[in-house]
Amino acid sequence: MKPLIILLLIFTSNMCYAKLEQLHLSNKVVVDISIPEKLSHSDNMLILKYDDWYFSHEIINPKGFYTTIDLTDIQHEFLKSVFYPNLRTSLPNWLGELANEQAMSFGLSKTNVINRKFGDVELLGGYDDASKQGNIFVFEKYQIHHLSIGGEGEYYIELLNAIKRK
Repeated sequence: MKPLIILLLIFTSNMCYAKLEQLHLSNKVVVDISIPEKLSHSDNMLILKYDDWYFSHEIINPKGFYTTIDLTDIQHEFLKSVFYPNLRTSLPNWLGELANEQAMSFGLSKTNVINRKFGDVELLGGYDDASKQGNIFVFEKYQIHHLSIGGEGEYYIELLNAIKRK
């Protein structure tokens, strides 16, 4: 019996555990995450760095998303039009073109846009295999969260599935 206890102590002392935590984006939305290797915060951005991938979170500032354009009161419509070209027709031509350019910079196509809804919370996202980067926008009534990921597609899907409504 004593050797068995010793073996169990040795075995359990060498095991690593990934502890899950919750990152609260708002009073309605959380992200289940494992503890990152590095964590950095600057102004409106939080960056979580893991061994071979990272993601960042920021709340969209309609006056600062583009330095020379104020998207106040149209930020929801504009950012949704990045993912859905048919919505661009309701925007001024120049803003529709900007949405198109943003979609191209995200590497979006009709086949890689993800849309999920949790009650009054909507997620829109896309992942670009070529650049190994993805973007997820979480739309709430009064704010929009932007999660940007760098790393393999499996991490993008993992992050997408970790976003939940409280």
